[in-house]
Amino acid sequence: MERGIWIHSCLEAYYKGKDWTKVLEKMAKQFRLLFDEERQLYGDLPGEVERIMKSYIAHWDDDDWEILAVENEFTVRLKSGLVLKGRMDMVIRDNIGVWVVENKTNQRLPREGPHFPDPQTTLYNYALRSMGLTGMGTVHNHIRTTPPKEPRVLKRGGLSVRCDTDYYTYRHAIKREGLDPHDYRAVLHRLKREDKYFRRFLIPWKKISVHPMMEDYKTISWMMDNTVRYPRNINQMCERDCPYSRVCVIELHGGNADHIKRAEFTVE
Repeated sequence: MERGIWIHSCLEAYYKGKDWTKVLEKMAKQFRLLFDEERQLYGDLPGEVERIMKSYIAHWDDDDWEILAVENEFTVRLKSGLVLKGRMDMVIRDNIGVWVVENKTNQRLPREGPHFPDPQTTLYNYALRSMGLTGMGTVHNHIRTTPPKEPRVLKRGGLSVRCDTDYYTYRHAIKREGLDPHDYRAVLHRLKREDKYFRRFLIPWKKISVHPMMEDYKTISWMMDNTVRYPRNINQMCERDCPYSRVCVIELHGGNADHIKRAEFTVE
């Protein structure tokens, strides 16, 4: 999760036209202030994020992207009275139209895009309208959080041809060792065709899906306004994604979580 936050921060700077390495260095300074045990837990986080970012920039040619907004916060009041608030990672225009880009960091990349419309990103449609734009859909921009590995230098000379890496990293290693790229053309050709570290899926918005999703949100908002006690929704995502997981676990074990609420949460 921490690595994902770092990557998002670097991407924000990069697509705003700023020097992402300065953002990385600022985070690295804070990282070096951690206790030794904490740094060991995270590993070489600054170095790994730097390698991921360099490979990402080398992998994608985004010259056809016109960046319209980066980390754009929005508030949209609908005719129904419902207010939508959120933040879009990016809004871009390409030769097809306008898209909302969702940057997603994962240890493993999905083989294909979602089969069902994503409620969150579909409702970005309303945010774009408030900006005077008509959106085509969402770009799911997946980034693997495991950095490409450096190929092993063999004792007899040359590089190992079996390595979990990408084209940019392997090509850089060839140059660094003063080797002839022609001798590794088969490896480079294979790596250039692979997408083990970065994948993008274009998910068009279907107008027919937007209306029923909005009706669902209206119902949910009514429940939020009128429900006194919210039932738990316990599943495998609780510990990783729910900010209230500690409170929930304490209460489920018969404890009193009031001190946690006072220390870590704000009543709104």
